Amino acid sequence: HFYQKVKALTNETPYELMKAYRLKKAAEFLAQQKYSVYEVFIMTGFKSRTHFSKLFKEKYETTPSRFAKKKD
Repeated sequence: HFYQKVKALTNETPYELMKAYRLKKAAEFLAQQKYSVYEVFIMTGFKSRTHFSKLFKEKYETTPSRFAKKKD
């Protein structure tokens, strides 16, 4: 029931919703430039840095490290 209700309300699966939220938080952390990419991917709950970087690049069209550097 939970899956169906979330899908009906947001038009996204719970997994997609959580992934989008975690990537948004990662972008916020990287923009602050207080944390390394390694720290950010751990803080946002990703298990693999490679997977995190791939998803981040798909969403923001740049790597996490370049994203952090662009915010100078």
